[in-house]
Amino acid sequence: MDSIEQCINERVCHEQVLQNTLKRLNERQRQIQQCKVQEVQSSITSLGDKTSSRMVSDEGNDQSSKNQSNTSRNKSNMSWNECYVKSTSGDDMDTNPTYDTEQMIEVPYSVEYNVFALETQHYVQPKSITNAYVVEKVDSNIIPGSLDMCKNDDQIDQNAKACGDERVVLINLIANLKLDVDVNKRIQKQLKKANASLTHELEKYKSDLEESNRALGESTSTWDTCLIALQNKQTELDKYIALIDQTIDYDILQTKLNETLRLLAQKDIEVKEGLKLKTMKF
Repeated sequence: MDSIEQCINERVCHEQVLQNTLKRLNERQRQIQQCKVQEVQSSITSLGDKTSSRMVSDEGNDQSSKNQSNTSRNKSNMSWNECYVKSTSGDDMDTNPTYDTEQMIEVPYSVEYNVFALETQHYVQPKSITNAYVVEKVDSNIIPGSLDMCKNDDQIDQNAKACGDERVVLINLIANLKLDVDVNKRIQKQLKKANASLTHELEKYKSDLEESNRALGESTSTWDTCLIALQNKQTELDKYIALIDQTIDYDILQTKLNETLRLLAQKDIEVKEGLKLKTMKF
């Protein structure tokens, strides 16, 4: 009985320990999930801030580049107009009417030359001047923009690298979280299996205890019956012993009575012989 109760108490204590362990594991899992969610949210927030700042910087760079291109375009148009005005003013000066005969001969040539020059200035020279001016302005305006673009490219590369690192960190965190969840699920399965086994063993011990109690009750009733029978036998034995004692006393008395009768008979014989002797004397 004591060993069975001790075993049951040990099983109950073991179940309590398992339940406490399961509670601690659930609490730990909840804390880990909260930490992971907070880390993911903070990472997403920082990533969004970096993305927004990068978008703002890109928009600023695009706006500045557009402004620079518009400024260079306006300057090139102004230079082309100035060149055109100069060329036309020169041609007009060359084509003024003169009354010199020699100059009359050279006028068509000069006019033709100026016309061709006008055509070249109108179609070719402004283009070359514009190209030279644009190249010069590009050299003066685009290089800082290109430096800014290089800086922006470096910043984009750094942001991309940071995003990649954060993505790797998030992937590792998610993998660790999945691993922790899998481990927790495996531990919960083991605990459920152990709990089921312990419950089965506890039910078995309870049934054995009930069977032992029932057998003990039957043994107790049998013991009581045997005790009553033993008491009855003891009473009968006492009576028999008393009867034996009485029989022994009767035998002793009978022996004493026989001895007394024998002595009396002997005395009677002696008395009779004495009487005979007395009668013979007379």
